[in-house]
Amino acid sequence: MQNFLSEEDIIKQIDSLEEKDLMGYSNFCPQDLRHYLSIQRKWLEDEIYFLGVKLNRKPSQKEISENPERDKNAIRFRAFYCLKFPDKVKK
Repeated sequence: MQNFLSEEDIIKQIDSLEEKDLMGYSNFCPQDLRHYLSIQRKWLEDEIYFLGVKLNRKPSQKEISENPERDKNAIRFRAFYCLKFPDKVKK
């Protein structure tokens, strides 16, 4: 069963969580790794796009790797995936 919240609503929900609450999603594992990785790739491409919008140009590899949000992306993505695809994760 897919979550029918919009991606924007899910991201707003994630942004409102405290770090300790976000860390709770690290206990969940994707059941379909191929699906998880394809959605993660899209997430990362979007993050690079938004960084470029913020910079008003294409970001360099250095800027991508030094992006302060990068450190939070792994756990933010895990939370996003769990909320968007609750039937595709298990504890």
